[in-house]
Amino acid sequence: MTAVSGSRGAKFLAILVGLVVVAFTLTSVFDSETFDASGPVPDQSDATGSSDVDAALIAEGARGRGRIGTEVEDRGDDAAPDGLALAEPAGPVLAANALFVDGTRPDGPHIGTIDEPFHRPIDALNVVEPGTTIYLRAGIYDLENHGSNILRRSGTADAWIHIQPYPGEAVEIISGGEWGNGFEFQGAAYATISGFRFTGREDSIHGSGVFGKDGSHDIVVSDNYIEGFGGAGVSFVRSSRITVEHNEVRNNAARSFFQGSGISLFEAEGPLRPNGGFTNVIRANHVVGNYNGVPSREGRLTDGNCIIIDFFNEVNYQGSTLVENNVCLENGGRGVHVFFSNNVVARNNTLIRNGWSEALFGGRAEMVAARGENISFYNNLVVNRDNVASFLDSGAEGVYVNNLVLSGPPEGDGNGTVSADGLLASLAADAPLDQFRPVPGSPLIGAARPDLQSPVDASGQRRPLQGAIGAFEPTAGVLPGQ
Repeated sequence: MTAVSGSRGAKFLAILVGLVVVAFTLTSVFDSETFDASGPVPDQSDATGSSDVDAALIAEGARGRGRIGTEVEDRGDDAAPDGLALAEPAGPVLAANALFVDGTRPDGPHIGTIDEPFHRPIDALNVVEPGTTIYLRAGIYDLENHGSNILRRSGTADAWIHIQPYPGEAVEIISGGEWGNGFEFQGAAYATISGFRFTGREDSIHGSGVFGKDGSHDIVVSDNYIEGFGGAGVSFVRSSRITVEHNEVRNNAARSFFQGSGISLFEAEGPLRPNGGFTNVIRANHVVGNYNGVPSREGRLTDGNCIIIDFFNEVNYQGSTLVENNVCLENGGRGVHVFFSNNVVARNNTLIRNGWSEALFGGRAEMVAARGENISFYNNLVVNRDNVASFLDSGAEGVYVNNLVLSGPPEGDGNGTVSADGLLASLAADAPLDQFRPVPGSPLIGAARPDLQSPVDASGQRRPLQGAIGAFEPTAGVLPGQ
C-alpha cells in the first residue's frame, strides 16, 4: 500500500476507501459458492515440538495430519489494510528432529532437510539418529529405482525413530524380485513404521511387505496397507517386543515355498517386558485373502494363515503374545494358528471362512493350538465353513472360553453356536472394516465374558462392562486413518 498523506482530508478519504474495500471483499467471500474450507483435520497432539512426546504418541500408533486450510478469492492485494494483519497459512505439525525424502527430486548429495531432501529412503535410514522422524514426500517409490529400505540403526526407549509419510500425503512403496521386502528391520530397535501402502509386484517371490530379523526389538508396525507380496504380509524372525496393529493385509504369501502367512512371528528371540505384560501384540488388523500357492520343499501347503505364532519353543522363548480384535477373512490357511509356542492369548477376534485351501497339510480350523502350553481363546467369533473345524488341538491343551461359532463349538465354559444371519453388518471379503460390527439385536452384543474381554474394540471404542463377542462393538468408534 502507498503511504497516506499527512493532511486530515487525505487521511479521512483513505480510511473511507479502505473500509469500502474491506466490506466489499468480505461480502464477495461469504457470498461466493466456491468458498472452500475443506482440508485435512489437524492433529494438535504432537504440537509441542518435543521429540520425546512425539515418540510416545507415534509409538501408540498416532500419526500427524495437516491443519485445516481455507481458500478464498484473490483480492489482488498483497498487503493488509491499516490495522489488520494477514494470517500466515498454517502448515502441518512436524517433529522437531526430522529428515525428509522426496523421490521426485534428482539424486545427488542432498542433506535431508525439507528444502534439500534425500532422493532415496535408504539415504535417510543410514544416518537417522534416535528421536528423529523420517518423512517421505508424496509419490511412488519403486525399490528397483530407489534402493532397498533397510533400517539397521536404533532409537532408544526415550527417543524412538519414526518412519512415515509427510502429513497429508500418500506414499506407495513397491518391491519385488526374489527377496525384495517393502521395508526391513535388521537388528533395529525402538522404531515405528506407519501410514504407507506397500505393494508387491507380480515377480515378488520370497519378500514380505514388512520384515524384521536379527534381534530387532521394540518395533511398531501400524496403519499400513500391505498387498501382493510373495512371501508374507508382515513377518518377524528372531525378534521380540513386536507390535503389529491397525494394518490391512491382503493377498500375500502365494508365491514362496517358505509358506508364509498374513502376519507371522517366527522363533521369537530378544528382551521381554521388565514389568510384565504381553511381550508381543497383534491387534486390530484386517487380514484377507492370504494363502500358499506354491508347495514347500517337502511338497506341502502348510500355512497361508491369517495370523501365526510359530516355533517360539524351538528357541525357548519365554515371552507372551496377545492376539486381539483382528478380523481374519477368507485366508487359505487357518484363522489364528499357535504352533509349538507357549503363552498366547487370542481374544475378541472375528474369524470368517478361513481355511479354504483344501490341500492344507495338518488339518483345517479357525482356532489352532498345536504343540504348546498356556494357549487360550476367549470371546472370539467364528463363522467357519461347513468342512472346516472351529478349533483344533494337536499335541496341546488349548483353553477355549466363551467363543461363539457357526458349527462344532469346542468344549469349555460358555462356548456356543450362532446363526450367520443377524450377526454382522456384512460378511463379505470386500466389505470395509466397519461393516464387521454387530447389527442391532445381534446375539454377539453383551455376550462377552467381562473378565476376559479386550478393554477396547478394533476401532478404539471402549467396551462396556459386558461387551460384544468379536472384534467390534456395535457403537462406532473412529477407525484408523479417519
